[in-house]
Amino acid sequence: MTSKNGRCKSCAAFARWAKSYVPRYCKTCSGEITSRTRYKATYCSIACKFADPEVRAKIGASKINRTTKACPGCSNDFAVPVSTAHRYNYCSRACSMAARGRDATCPRCGGMFRHGNNTHRRHCSEACRRPPALIDCDHCGAEFRVVPSSAGKRRFCSNRCYRASDSETSIERSVREALERLRLDHAPQAGIGPWVVDFLVGERLVVEADGSYWHSLRPHVDRRKTADLESRGYTVWRLSEEEIRGDEFASEFERRLTDHERAHGELSRVDELATG
Repeated sequence: MTSKNGRCKSCAAFARWAKSYVPRYCKTCSGEITSRTRYKATYCSIACKFADPEVRAKIGASKINRTTKACPGCSNDFAVPVSTAHRYNYCSRACSMAARGRDATCPRCGGMFRHGNNTHRRHCSEACRRPPALIDCDHCGAEFRVVPSSAGKRRFCSNRCYRASDSETSIERSVREALERLRLDHAPQAGIGPWVVDFLVGERLVVEADGSYWHSLRPHVDRRKTADLESRGYTVWRLSEEEIRGDEFASEFERRLTDHERAHGELSRVDELATG
């Protein structure tokens, strides 16, 4: 698309019909240069540029000329620059690996595969190296896939199934037993808004028993949960696994509850708690 004076709006060159149009011709073949950058070009193509004796003398003929070599892998001919011909003996990486690789047998499936001389692969694929383990969810019964190292640790397919199953971990059991010894009224797995908390003691105290592995994977979720609960007027205690498993946990937890009662009022208690 051109303007009224004949200048192209894209490349600023003049169209052929414009009065100010001045044709340019290739220095090598004398053909007219028709490219969009014709107003500053000297050659009509790369071939003409490298065919110019002045250009060849400037950069050296060895960097322009190409030679043909025969690939020892597939027996096909391929062209490479003369200056770098000594670096290439194969036409592709596939031919290079096929010629220089080693045959091996997968110890898991017994299949044959080939790998390079500088690699130390024992299995033919990732599926053979780490076969998936399939286990059934204890809550919904659905089959789900885990890595082999987690086959003996995982019981639920998701956090929702874990929460819905009312399953109690060892550290949660320690916290529950400490609350029962003090006869404090508490609700395990209580729902507050969109969250499910480990223990709701009284009306406004939330106690969370954080396992080291699981909660190390989602610290951002824990921070968001704590901030939301505190904005709703709850006091949130997060007890780490190391703290709960410590020898002084029972006494320290009781002292902390006593200080909380002094500051916020006495917590409700029950005469008898079910221990089943």
